[in-house]
Amino acid sequence: MLENFSKTAELKFTELSPEEKEARGILGRLYGPMASIVRPTRNGRKYTDSLWEKAFQNPLVQELFNAGGVPGELDHPADREETCSEKIAIMMPEPPTKGPDGQLVGYFDIIDTPCGKIAYALAKYGFNLGISSRGTGDTYEDVNGDEIVDEDTYNLNAFDLVLLPACKDARLRLAESYD
Repeated sequence: MLENFSKTAELKFTELSPEEKEARGILGRLYGPMASIVRPTRNGRKYTDSLWEKAFQNPLVQELFNAGGVPGELDHPADREETCSEKIAIMMPEPPTKGPDGQLVGYFDIIDTPCGKIAYALAKYGFNLGISSRGTGDTYEDVNGDEIVDEDTYNLNAFDLVLLPACKDARLRLAESYD
């Protein structure tokens, strides 16, 4: 499964029939860059290639993919790290791929939940929603003085839809809609 992530490759991103979308409760799909392994985030932290490799190989993340995908919320929660079922708006059905410019590229199904309906309305309006990782881990300063997120302590919880993403380029486009 992580072959896609470790190589520059295309996502599976299969078109869904209207019947399958309706049966699965999918309103649409968002697609685009979701993180950078080259540039730091707006808060000055760098996430390395090997950090993302470990994050997506984590047994708990793999369990979520095997169960149907990694769920994400509309906005980061302010008071918790775990994902709340009532706040889920999107599902990431497969790990991202690495683009040639050092970005992780992925897609997310917008699901038919109250928060998913808000996300879908914003995307249909033409707003390119941001996507931002939610996780915990320590940081350290490298020899260049950069703040690096420690791959050995980082635990990925989710990717959430946000208005202002930590990575400026992490903006998703509505790639497929139910209409």
